[in-house]
Formats: sequence, structure tokens, C-alpha cells
Amino acid sequence: LGACQVEAGHIDAAEATLTNVAKLRPNSADVSYFLGRVDFARKRYNEALTNFQRSTALDARQSEYQTYAGWAALELGSLGQALEFVNEALELDPSMGEAYWVRGRIRLRAGAVKDARDDFERALKLKPSRYEIYAHLGDAYDQLRQVRSAIDAYHKALSYDKERGEWWARLGALFMDVGQPREAQQALSQATALGDPQKPVPPWLPEAHRVYAEALSLQGRQDEALVHYQKYLDIAPSTALDRQDVEAIVKAYGHKTD
Repeated sequence: LGACQVEAGHIDAAEATLTNVAKLRPNSADVSYFLGRVDFARKRYNEALTNFQRSTALDARQSEYQTYAGWAALELGSLGQALEFVNEALELDPSMGEAYWVRGRIRLRAGAVKDARDDFERALKLKPSRYEIYAHLGDAYDQLRQVRSAIDAYHKALSYDKERGEWWARLGALFMDVGQPREAQQALSQATALGDPQKPVPPWLPEAHRVYAEALSLQGRQDEALVHYQKYLDIAPSTALDRQDVEAIVKAYGHKTD
């Protein structure tokens, strides 16, 4: 029951069920694993990793346990430990698509971009339902300066989930890279509409407004551009690299920056 509740996303109910089961079966690898999934869903990554490590210690033959342990370690920034877990998962089951996805994210963060791209492409063949892979593949293509392929990957990701403001922001920035400000403006309109209501301010949102302003400015829509430049100044950190340049643009049009 607890496992089904986790898979269905009923985290409160799952935690209550699994906590009771753990009292009766304290040495169950499955219970530790699904308690780790509960912690992971709540972004308690230290606790999740502890539970996943316990599950792998109790049953080292389950590639899924190893994959989630690697994923938790990745979220904690422990790339070496994460890589050990996912490599073990792939030794146990070379068809584990999610393990390739997690390893690709580790490699991308470590700067091994071509290897990351290869892992993402393999992961998609094995686990096409994990559509988040398309967004990470887009990041790999972008870093390899295969911008058109990156755009296609982000389009694919957004075809599955149009509510990801950060993905729209990345797509808009990619369109700007290839000199398509109108397409960039359309993507960034979606991004900012999704991001503006969020509290706290998403870390990607200030840059989305700045690039949105640039896209509008390139189309001669200066008044609209200034709205987004001002929004950037309102929400960007005081240490943001582009703040002084944006302040100069706004002042040049006679707008206040404070």
C-alpha cells in the first residue's frame, strides 16, 4: 500500500503508512527505499540518501535502489558518490534508462558534455516517458553549440509539459542565440507569465525578463521592452552582472531605476 501511495504521489498518506510498516519490518530494503522516495519527494535529500543507502545495503541487487541513491547524491552535489551509485545500477541492469539520465546529469555538471549527451540520448531510447530528459539533452546540445538541436529538444520537452517556466526561458534564450527575436519573445512571454506569480522569485526569472526586453527592443517595441527591463531591475539580485547595463538603458529612456 505504501509503495502504491508513493507511486501515485500521495506522499502524506505514504509517509504515514510506511512509518508504521517500518516499525514492523525495520530490516526491509523495500521499506527503506520507499521511505527514501518520500523524503526525496519532500526534498529532504540527506534523509533520502540515508534511506536509499540503507536499502542498497540490505539488497544490493536492485538497480532502482542504486539509481535513486545516485540521484539523491546528485541533488546534494556529491558527484563522485552519485556516479558510483549509477554505475553500479547500470552494471546490474544496462537497460535502466533513468540511470543513464542521472549519469548524464552528473556528467553534464562535471563538464563531460559529449558523454552527457550520449547518456541522455540512450536514456530517451530506453525511457521515452521520462520527458525531462529532453530538457537536459537541450542543455547538452547548447553547451556543444548545437543550438538548433537544443531548440528541438526543448520544444519536445514542452510538448509534454507546457507549465515549465524555466524551459520556456531556456527556449527563448536559444532563439535569441540564432537571431529569432520574435520566436524568443513568444517563448519568454510564456516563461514570465508562469514565473511572475511564484514566490520566492525563481532564480531564472530576472534573466528571462532581461532577454524578453532585448527581444522586444530588436523588434522596435521600446516601450514594452522598458517594462521588462524595469521588472528585471525590480527582482534581480543587486550583484547581477547585467544590472549596470540595464540601469543605463532604463536611464537613457528617462525611467527611474530605484
